[in-house]
Amino acid sequence: MSTNHLGNSASSKPVDLPKSVEESYRKKCIDLKARIRELEASNNARVSTIERKRRAVQRARMLRAVLMDYLEHHTPGRVEGSPERSRSPSPTPPPREKPLRIKQSKTITNPVNSSSSAPKRRTMSSNSKQPRQPKPRPAYSIFSDEHLLIHRARLPSNHKLYRPLSPGNEQPTPFEFPDGEDPTQADLHRLVAAEWRNLDQAKKDEYSEREKAEVAEWLAEKKEAEEAKKAAAAKK
Repeated sequence: MSTNHLGNSASSKPVDLPKSVEESYRKKCIDLKARIRELEASNNARVSTIERKRRAVQRARMLRAVLMDYLEHHTPGRVEGSPERSRSPSPTPPPREKPLRIKQSKTITNPVNSSSSAPKRRTMSSNSKQPRQPKPRPAYSIFSDEHLLIHRARLPSNHKLYRPLSPGNEQPTPFEFPDGEDPTQADLHRLVAAEWRNLDQAKKDEYSEREKAEVAEWLAEKKEAEEAKKAAAAKK
């Protein structure tokens, strides 16, 4: 028993490695720690870059949504002054008249040509286009339309985007831009978008109620137009 105990105690002692091996392990540990620090620094830089790009994508999406909404509500369906195509087809030309063939009697006589009148041309009256009903605007579009008019009136009178308010409205305070700065339409839209983001929720709810009112009015007009169309078709 004593011999086994001494043998186990001797085997539990750590094995002494040569100094060269220990030195190589120590250098490897130092290199691994340095590599880990480099990877952590690179990872932090990539995380900050991804965050900046994500914010840039969000800004681009918001600007795109604003521009698409503006184009949807301010681009006409047909350019004014362009000729409107008539839906009536071109009339078909009348058939050529042929002389009637009359049997000649024994005495030679000249055949008599028929004096039938040319067939009348059938013409179709072109269907008059019904005026397009304006679509209801979202709450932000109502806010944007109103504030764009105000901001245009705040521009200098010699600016290309300047539009005065209708008579009876109080003229807003003019903009104060640094010398040489020329605001564009996109700048005005960004300003309106920032105002909408900072608007109180109670004010946003008011514009939402106006949106619901426009939707209800649009649905009522649409239903009335459909009923009038059905009544006109029934009379025919």
